[in-house]
Amino acid sequence: MKSTICLILLFTLSLNMRSQCLGEEKLTYGGDWAGIDYIFRCPSYTFAFNGDTAKQWSILNGPIDIYQIKDYIFPIKANLESQILKFSGKEFFDDLTFVSVEVVYPDSIKKFSGRMPSVNMDECKTKYFFFYDFTPIKNVHYHIGIAVNEQGKILNKFNFPSKKHYKMIDRELTICDILEIAKKYQTQIEPIEDIKLHYNEKEKKFYWLVSQGVKERKEGTYQCNELLIDASNKKQVKVVKNAFLTSIIY
Repeated sequence: MKSTICLILLFTLSLNMRSQCLGEEKLTYGGDWAGIDYIFRCPSYTFAFNGDTAKQWSILNGPIDIYQIKDYIFPIKANLESQILKFSGKEFFDDLTFVSVEVVYPDSIKKFSGRMPSVNMDECKTKYFFFYDFTPIKNVHYHIGIAVNEQGKILNKFNFPSKKHYKMIDRELTICDILEIAKKYQTQIEPIEDIKLHYNEKEKKFYWLVSQGVKERKEGTYQCNELLIDASNKKQVKVVKNAFLTSIIY
């Protein structure tokens, strides 16, 4: 009996050690909600499940309970998700989670008079903006933002593959595994800046993107590397160069 308990404890300990490794804090979100291009300067309120149930809406508080506008937003949401499912396929869609939706209220523009950034209806390009998270693996977030007009038409391109091109993400590949792969490219990729799930629109596939950082940041442009690991086939790995600009640190 004691030996069985010891084996269980050792197995549990090994699982915990595997789930934790140096560098896991480097994981960041991938994708881009891209709301700034469509709704950043709009007089809008954000709605989500489990939001604030108060009838008096505030522009300063968190999301408002989506059930307050369910009569018209749920049909729009359902239509949008039907189009996403048709485009992406069930395998991708099943890992997609609704986060929130921003809705523009032009008749409330006076309530936003003191807000920064200031409202500018000339830069307000949509009525609705939906936020989703693609989470194929626990703690991995790939952001997807979709602008929808009053007629239910999608205004921006999907930043994810169609069902024809989508390949299931390897769920067995952990962040620890990614870091182990990165160790083989020490001189090319260290120090590691961050790790995220990345979609390559040209190749129409997901990669794990491991970005190289800079040891001593100064003003200027640095030529750094990125390690790309095929998210559906970890044996497919490549290193590419990428330039980025840093600013003066005060």
